[in-house]
Amino acid sequence: MARRSSSGIFSSTLHDKSALIALMRVSYYLKKYAFQALCVLCLLIEVSCNFPFLPPTGKPLTEAGNSRISPTGLINQLFIAYEKRNIDLLKPLFAPENAPDPLSYRFYMAQSFASEKIQTGTVLRSEIIPNGAFQSISSGTYYYWGRDEEILRHERLFGGIDDLQFKAKPVVEGAIRYTILANVETLGVAPGNSGYYIKEVYDTIQAEFNLDGGSMTIFAPDLYSGPLDFDLGLQTFILNRDPNDSTLWVISRWFDFGL
Repeated sequence: MARRSSSGIFSSTLHDKSALIALMRVSYYLKKYAFQALCVLCLLIEVSCNFPFLPPTGKPLTEAGNSRISPTGLINQLFIAYEKRNIDLLKPLFAPENAPDPLSYRFYMAQSFASEKIQTGTVLRSEIIPNGAFQSISSGTYYYWGRDEEILRHERLFGGIDDLQFKAKPVVEGAIRYTILANVETLGVAPGNSGYYIKEVYDTIQAEFNLDGGSMTIFAPDLYSGPLDFDLGLQTFILNRDPNDSTLWVISRWFDFGL
């Protein structure tokens, strides 16, 4: 189905032992020395979600600048949002609630994680993606959740740990692939009827790229005696213009390729 599978950086679930792993898009299968500790951590995070605790938040433009004017700027703001555990920096990165399909936000979970959830009886939303829909996504059935659930899971993650750091940030794998819309308008007939005056307008409407590599460390001293390190894996992002401001970019699709 997908071209390869590896861990996800930031995906999430807070209802089982894989919660923190999915939330951070890190590997769903942890190193042996950290697995039991994370199970305890996830349980405590789940309990803590019943209380109105969230880390300090701030306005996106004061924290990260107008980063969404480019795809690379958007990803930079994503990293900053994680490092600061700032939900206000994160929310604008996802396509808004009023975005029409296919521009609404969806996070596609790793197949291994989806299979695990299905085996427990969890009902997941799914979508059949045909060949050619995206440049680097194979056809098949993908399971996903939407914007509201994505934000909720990040609020739980950010409120459940003391600190988060990238030991090495993921990098763009290959080139960013852009979709360009060309509009050609005939303005009039040229002198001598030898041709036409035309106006060509090119608009970049979509960007697609992969992030891979890197590692992350989380700190939760009240729950675990030391920091926990994770290797990060492949993610594919589909970005579109913000329907509320065409000068800015938002994430409309996020694919996590897990083990």
